[in-house]
Amino acid sequence: MAGFATAPGTGLYGASKFAVEGITEALHGELAPLGVRVTVVEPGGSAKAAKAIVDVIEAADPPLRLQLGADAVDQVEAELALVQGELDTWQHVSLSTAV
Repeated sequence: MAGFATAPGTGLYGASKFAVEGITEALHGELAPLGVRVTVVEPGGSAKAAKAIVDVIEAADPPLRLQLGADAVDQVEAELALVQGELDTWQHVSLSTAV
């Protein structure tokens, strides 16, 4: 989960995970025309991943990201809400820079 949302004291660890997420996202777009699919597995602390990973491998259209465990889902939802809130609050400033 550190590649999607990190915490104080885990900056370097989180940065390496963010890099893997970014590379995988780029590969997702670059390899899709060749029929190669990639998925970032984001396990939480209590995830039992084996069956879920097999399900994704066998899927016709696997996700780019797969969160495993309720704690992983909760963390992603919280991060998305944080980003959406900041976007809503500061959008007027962002849009004021348009040429």
